[in-house]
Amino acid sequence: MSTGEVHTDKELFHLIAEGNEAAFSRLFHRYFNTLYAAMLRYTKVPDDAEDIVQSVFVKLWEKRSMMPAIEKPLGWMFMAARNEFLDRFRKRSAEAGYQQYLKDIFDEERNTPEHLLLLRQKEELWKKAMMRLSPQQRESFLLNREAGLTYDEIALKMGIARTTVKEHISRALRSIRSYLAEHADVMFLLAGTLFRCLAPC
Repeated sequence: MSTGEVHTDKELFHLIAEGNEAAFSRLFHRYFNTLYAAMLRYTKVPDDAEDIVQSVFVKLWEKRSMMPAIEKPLGWMFMAARNEFLDRFRKRSAEAGYQQYLKDIFDEERNTPEHLLLLRQKEELWKKAMMRLSPQQRESFLLNREAGLTYDEIALKMGIARTTVKEHISRALRSIRSYLAEHADVMFLLAGTLFRCLAPC
């Protein structure tokens, strides 16, 4: 691979799968700053952010044989970084004071343009998740979670059995959780796109 050649991310992933170290180096330099900026916003600790990104590229190389199957390389890298961050969060969450530390970090991010945009995106996902529910599931769920009605009160208001109300709400919760889990990467990738402009060139 000549130094002047330009390759797409997908092409680089294919070359990396063949053990091409030059392709790996090119991808590393192409996206290190982008991933680092995103992780720094979450960790607030430069060493932690750098370590997470380094781990992503180590995993990429270790699993290089799987890379040709990846349709969205940048998406895969952001997801890998997010998962690494979450793994570290789970391990550290048991440490004294760390949960408060994280709360303080994210409180600082409130009301920034980035936060407000992410909040709007979350609201859109929530609306779409709600639209997937049947009319009765949606009504039961909203009466319970937003209006604060009990199962008995909902059953009386809707003219259905209490057990039916319970089933509607249970199905609604499963559907909502499933939809949000399927689209969790949307939020992370949006954050990555926002933070990319902050990364040093």
